[in-house]
Amino acid sequence: MPDEQIKVRYEDHMGSDLTVANAARVSYGRRSDLEETSDGSFKLRITDKRLIQFLARGMQTDDANKFSASVAEMGARACTELNVDSLSVLEDMLWTFRDTGEHKSPFNHCFVSFVVEAPVFVARQLVKHEYLPWNEMSGRYIELDQMFTPSKYRSRVRDKKQGSGKALKGEHHDFLTALFHDQNAYSYQAYKDAIAMGLCEEQARGLLPLNTMTQWWWSGSLGAFAKMSRLRLAPDAQYESQLVARQISDKMLELFPESWKALVLREFN
Repeated sequence: MPDEQIKVRYEDHMGSDLTVANAARVSYGRRSDLEETSDGSFKLRITDKRLIQFLARGMQTDDANKFSASVAEMGARACTELNVDSLSVLEDMLWTFRDTGEHKSPFNHCFVSFVVEAPVFVARQLVKHEYLPWNEMSGRYIELDQMFTPSKYRSRVRDKKQGSGKALKGEHHDFLTALFHDQNAYSYQAYKDAIAMGLCEEQARGLLPLNTMTQWWWSGSLGAFAKMSRLRLAPDAQYESQLVARQISDKMLELFPESWKALVLREFN
């Protein structure tokens, strides 16, 4: 399936949830260690888990509970005054405000590297994120030979912030698939013919479309990947970018479970 062409491979990482907690505790000249359990394994202490949640949320648990209760109490009036439809919209606004908090630096002492394969048009969207070093396969030096064809086609929308709308089905889907296949084949053949004539790769690549597959190393801190994932996992994010973010998010949850649940999934318990 075309969606499966978009792949993320974990490469390496440094740090853990404990790293985040200790980066915060150094302010007081302290550090923590993992706690040994009855079966001989080791786990994060509850105090470190709560510290991570405080850093991600910007407030203590009791303060957060009081704040949530206050928001619920004033919810209907606030929604009316702010001209929003529901408490969920108000909550999103509050999270946007809170994400400018001052306690994010401890999350930047953990570092992760991925290798991503995706079409050029997806890469050009994702490369915009700050503090995530990027090294990409270069069509200057190698021949590119893979094309991406969407598995689903989405309709145009008036709101360009949304980017695309509902799925196009039936005869439109079949026609568009044929159109993509024909264009891919034509462009690729023109590219190969130009190279066969002796044209250098760095100029011949100009004949290739934006759905040419590319590959890049993507590295950065836990905090930087969390910011990227929150944006690209949103329902209105480009679908193909969501595919990349979802795979990264799944791996980050495995590597940094407490930090990722607090920073991205908004799970506090």
